[in-house]
Amino acid sequence: MYVDLTNNYKLVAVAKRAKHGDQTRIANETGFTQSYVSKVLNGENRFNQSILNAAYRMVYRRETVQEKLASLMA
Repeated sequence: MYVDLTNNYKLVAVAKRAKHGDQTRIANETGFTQSYVSKVLNGENRFNQSILNAAYRMVYRRETVQEKLASLMA
């Protein structure tokens, strides 16, 4: 089943799982400047669906820091 995720949900998911260099990779993939990608991912009153989708596809399978710590403690 396909579920259309909200822009806010995608921003939160990306923020939890982002790594160093992700913004550069997204900028190269989408053709936008790194500055514009940074503003979109920081939620500065800009929504660009192609940037949000590229960022979400990059990070949605990654573990958050909390998930990694919980697996180490178990």
